[in-house]
Amino acid sequence: MKTIRLNIESALSTKLSGILALLVIFVVAAACSFNTGADTSKEKK
Repeated sequence: MKTIRLNIESALSTKLSGILALLVIFVVAAACSFNTGADTSKEKK
């Protein structure tokens, strides 16, 4: 039973880490696009 439980926990942790990685990538991409937009607006001024 312990091995099965460990396998389930490891599968859940890998899924969570994958979701967290996607969220981090999405947030970084959004921040980069926002920063570039702010930089271009500053340069225009």
